[in-house]
Amino acid sequence: MTLFEFVRSAPGSALTVIKFTGALIDRYAWIIVIVFVLVALWEIYDRLTDLHREEGCVFCDIVAGDAPATVVRRWRDAIAIVPIDPVTDDHVLVLPRRHVRDAREIPRVTARVMKRSAQLARGYKACNIVTSCGPEATQTVFHEHVHVYGREYGDSLALAWPDNREAP
Repeated sequence: MTLFEFVRSAPGSALTVIKFTGALIDRYAWIIVIVFVLVALWEIYDRLTDLHREEGCVFCDIVAGDAPATVVRRWRDAIAIVPIDPVTDDHVLVLPRRHVRDAREIPRVTARVMKRSAQLARGYKACNIVTSCGPEATQTVFHEHVHVYGREYGDSLALAWPDNREAP
C-alpha cells in the first residue's frame, strides 16, 4: 500500500493504520535484516580482534591463563588482578584481554577498560583510577592497564602533583 492509497482509504481507521504499518515492515524488512547482519558481523570482528596477544607480554600470559595471578574479576573484555606489589590492600589492575600498548593506542579498548575500572571503583569509599602512557609517565609494563586503589586521608601515598588540601 502506498502513502497515497493510505490517505485515500478510510483515514483514522485503526485497521488501515495496521495495514499500512505492516506494508512498511514488509517493504523495508530487508533493511532491518541488513542492519542486524552488519551489527552481528561487527560484534564477531570485535571479538576476534580482542584475541590479539603479544609474545613475551606478561599481562597477555596472565589473560591467557599461562602465568599465575590472583584474579579479582573477569569480564568478556577485561580482567582485574592483584598486582605483585600493591600500594594498598585493595589495589587492583584492570587489563584488557587484547594486547594494547597503552591507553592511546585503541580508544574503544581503553573505554572498555575504564568502564570496568569504574565498576570496580564503585566499591571504594574513595580511590584513584590511574593509567600511564609511556616510560616517562612511569609505565613499566607495555600492555594497557589501569590501577584502581582505595585512598584515605593521611595514607601517605604520593601523587604526581602536590596535595595542598587539608583533611576535613
